[in-house]
Amino acid sequence: MLSRVPSERMALGLYAGLVLASFVATVALDLGAAHLTLLLVPCLCAPLAYPRRVYLTMIGMAPVLVFAAEVVHRSMEDRRHAERSTRESHERFGKLFHASPIPMVLTGIDDGRVLDVNESFVEASGVPREEVVGKTSRETRIFGFQIDPEEIVDTLSRSGTLRNLDFHYRRRDGEERNALLSGSTVEIEGRACAVWQSVDITERARLEEQLRQAQKMEAIGRLAGGIAHDFNNLLMAIEGYADLLGERLDPGHPGHDELDEIAKASERAAALTRQLLAFSRRQVMRPIEIDLADVVAEMEPMLRRLIGEDVEVVATTDAGGVWVRADRGQLEQVILNLAVNARDAMPEGGQIEIGACVVELESAHRLLQGELPAGRYSALWLADTGRGMDPETRERIFEPFFTTKEIGRGTGLGLSTVFGIVEQSGGAVDVESEPAKGTKVTVYLPNRDAPRG
Repeated sequence: MLSRVPSERMALGLYAGLVLASFVATVALDLGAAHLTLLLVPCLCAPLAYPRRVYLTMIGMAPVLVFAAEVVHRSMEDRRHAERSTRESHERFGKLFHASPIPMVLTGIDDGRVLDVNESFVEASGVPREEVVGKTSRETRIFGFQIDPEEIVDTLSRSGTLRNLDFHYRRRDGEERNALLSGSTVEIEGRACAVWQSVDITERARLEEQLRQAQKMEAIGRLAGGIAHDFNNLLMAIEGYADLLGERLDPGHPGHDELDEIAKASERAAALTRQLLAFSRRQVMRPIEIDLADVVAEMEPMLRRLIGEDVEVVATTDAGGVWVRADRGQLEQVILNLAVNARDAMPEGGQIEIGACVVELESAHRLLQGELPAGRYSALWLADTGRGMDPETRERIFEPFFTTKEIGRGTGLGLSTVFGIVEQSGGAVDVESEPAKGTKVTVYLPNRDAPRG
């Protein structure tokens, strides 16, 4: 007759199987030590069912199994928490990346290929996302750096961050833009990546260049004004002594011819000083209410004689009057200088069109130098069909003594004088020109109402 108490070997086998099944179930279901304890309780609550040594073994192993189950449970909990945190972090990063108003690019550090770009980048560059993702900066041909892109990535890899690197990029429409590039490293799904963000500084760079140009023109103007005053004083002494010497000589003395040449040279030098003073805005003005349309109409016959027969002069003005407050003589000087400059740009003949009109600017208008605020202006413009200018030449045309003419053909003060007169009159000058497409110069002056009576 079989004993009702299992043998030790059978009891240990049964117990080991039960414990193993309980432990596996606890780990698989991630129930923790408390649940394993509940599974083991039935085994531990029937001491008479097992031999004493087996029961003592069960009692000794139970805490170890409970502790092991708790360790596994906590390890799995920590892993799930880490995975959940990583997933939530990636989701937050993705939302911030795509919602950022700053253009951003995500690249792999190992190969430099673009993994993703946000909407702000697409809007700033005009390039669709699918044309950038999967390519390197060299392959996209959008970005331009002063140093090699691989060196930039190496620097970022070593330091972890990169701040305010100057670079330029080309929009889809061909426009070149300047920007500051910053980057930082980040790990995404176990891969080392770089997050790049750029801040467009094209407008800031343009304003800084305008400020530098204005400061340069101001410095040149001060220098020119000081030289003109000192030179004018010397001319007065030269002319005075020449007059005194002429009075002492007999009417038929051959020295009168040399004195006449001295007088002519002094007059030419005086005209030069007046141009310098006009550029430096130190010339005395006598402003009155003037209709630019009348000025253009009255000067048209003289311009035809001055320009020559091989250049056609066409004048168009507003019939309602284009009123400004300025010095009439200086305005006539502006027109003459512009006309002569246009004529010299057409050695084989062409057409000059001059006109005056009232313009309404609803928003700020960008000029060659500076910006014209929105408002109502009286515009005087002169256009030619000459050789035109490249951007480099156009940037320098208001500088004193800068000229593209042959030696002896000009002083380089014509447009400088125009610039000084217009600035002193409270206006601004704009220049539009392209090589082989002619040039148009527009003078903007504050518009005035027509005088009553």
